[in-house]
Amino acid sequence: IYNATDFNTYSKALVTPDNSILCLQTNKYYFHGLTKFTPQGNVIFSYGYTAPYIANSYHAWTELYFTDMAVTSDSYCYISGSVTKHGLFFDNTEVPPPRTAAVIIKIDKYGKVLWSRFFANANTDPLEFSNIITLKNGDVVGYLTTQVGYPYYGRIVCLTPDGIVRWVTILNSGIYSSGSMGYPKRSLLQIKNNNIVIADIVTHSDTVYANGEYHFLSLNSSNGTIEWETSYAYNDLLFLPNITSSLELPNGDLSVQTTTNIATTGDPAGVTKELNIITDSKGNIRKMVATHPA
Repeated sequence: IYNATDFNTYSKALVTPDNSILCLQTNKYYFHGLTKFTPQGNVIFSYGYTAPYIANSYHAWTELYFTDMAVTSDSYCYISGSVTKHGLFFDNTEVPPPRTAAVIIKIDKYGKVLWSRFFANANTDPLEFSNIITLKNGDVVGYLTTQVGYPYYGRIVCLTPDGIVRWVTILNSGIYSSGSMGYPKRSLLQIKNNNIVIADIVTHSDTVYANGEYHFLSLNSSNGTIEWETSYAYNDLLFLPNITSSLELPNGDLSVQTTTNIATTGDPAGVTKELNIITDSKGNIRKMVATHPA
């Protein structure tokens, strides 16, 4: 049990190459931050981070929000998320309107910020990095979410270890929107052949209907070109699944852990359950196994 001056919630924990435990703090209404523990559970450091207050034009305050983290081979850390510049409230209106930019931050093994990069729209449409992974060559890749126009498309952004953009790939999914902020969740994974596999949920809605699809695709990690792409309809208009994790199996197949609301043996529709989707190395489904709630 640890005492803290602020409310702490750990949303993710990773074991670093130096055998420490790094925990991401995503504390609503409080500073977001990092806590690092020894293998025995002793605190090495615990830091909260804030966005710079300067150079905010007429905005009154800033809010830094963390969504994910990844650890490098030398125990450095990348954090993804967003930063919002807020105005003042007059008659229930925020003046000027808030501006939300996506951010990636690199932190050394002692908790010191080495650099940060932000990506912002020219207008007030928000951006956020929802997921982040490190690659074998030292690069870092983030999933840039957005809500610009309709349909809107997510982007995969690859940065060098120094924070320079190496490539950007737009996930153009036709009439379906990709990269929705906040929900649903998706996953990124680098597999043995060095490609990046994305497991995502894309959505489409108009005045007549709304639906979603499981969307799997693979990108070349060197230049971001799409190697293959598959989609499978999800026929539930009231429920969108979350992708909770993905991994590569020893035989090269892919395992995607998600949620489902459809009827399965023993459970009617409307009961949320875990769903494991097994595909081949090109995203073609081999089988699906639902785990029933206790």
